[in-house]
Amino acid sequence: MKIDRCKKESFIVIGKEGATTDGADFIQKLWDDANSHFREVAHLAKKDENGNIRGIWGAMSDLSRSFQPWEGFDQGLYLAGVECKMPW
Repeated sequence: MKIDRCKKESFIVIGKEGATTDGADFIQKLWDDANSHFREVAHLAKKDENGNIRGIWGAMSDLSRSFQPWEGFDQGLYLAGVECKMPW
């Protein structure tokens, strides 16, 4: 498999955050929670010219929220969310 790297400009993701300390299956629980509350942020979601949502993200970060890899690859934060329009 060929992997291409690309750079994305800064963007906003709104969603539900959890941590590995929340226990087993915490990521699935976050997605269930995020999906059940999507209507609250749907109007903020970035959409294409046909009205389709542009980005659903599962963003991972270390516990300090500096977007470094999970500590030991098993301790960190996860954000289940949707890419949103820039407010400006």
